Amino acid sequence: KLQESRCSEKGDVRTHFDKMCALCEQLAALGQSITDDNFAAIILSSLPASYDSNCHNPMTSSALVMQKDLSLDFIIKVISNEYDRCQTRTKRGNSGNSGNSEDAAYSA
Repeated sequence: KLQESRCSEKGDVRTHFDKMCALCEQLAALGQSITDDNFAAIILSSLPASYDSNCHNPMTSSALVMQKDLSLDFIIKVISNEYDRCQTRTKRGNSGNSGNSEDAAYSA
């Protein structure tokens, strides 16, 4: 069930991560713990394709260049921040402009 979980393109990434962490904890309670590296791979594969170019690919490329492993906490933090940034941009875009050039300049 954990490996089959997917976040939809318009889905809430934070809720998705909470669900994934709960499933991981349930597995651990059953004696089937998952390493952080495996859980990180499962999380990355569960994300919508739109996250590939914005954070997944740059994040993994940086780790390869620096020859460092990405921590699970770092991955969740970066992806959550990207989700929050997109939500803020969407809210600003949906608030609309009433023709006020100051509002248009500010939103730009």
